[in-house]
This record gives sequence, C-alpha cells and structure tokens, in this order.
Amino acid sequence: RLAMNPGGGSGGTCFGDSGGPDLVGGTNVVLAVNSYVTNVNCSGVGYSARVDTASVLSWINDFLDGTLP
Repeated sequence: RLAMNPGGGSGGTCFGDSGGPDLVGGTNVVLAVNSYVTNVNCSGVGYSARVDTASVLSWINDFLDGTLP
C-alpha cells in the first residue's frame, strides 16, 4: 500500500518522485518504482511499476552486465 498523503507517519509520494524505489519495509529490497499519481494535489491514488517481471529484470540485467550503455 502506498500512501499519497504523509499523514500519520506513513510517508507519501508526489510529483518528482517518479522512478523512486518502493522498498520492502525495513530493508533495501526494491519491489517497484514510483510511476504517477492521479490528481493535482498528490492525495489520490498513486501507481508504481513492478520490477520483478521478466522483461524488467532482463532490462536491468542488461545494464548491470554492460550490454546496454
């Protein structure tokens, strides 16, 4: 669950956060990256792109092994 509003100490995301990691609580394990929010005041629904799909993992690995610049 991603909170778009930082109330209650739950964090929050807004414009400019795109590409930032969504981590497993208390770890440095990336589950997804922030993609977009659905309203102008960053209090609505936010969406992230998963990084555990085959196509995304292949793309990441291509960068890690030097296949892509």
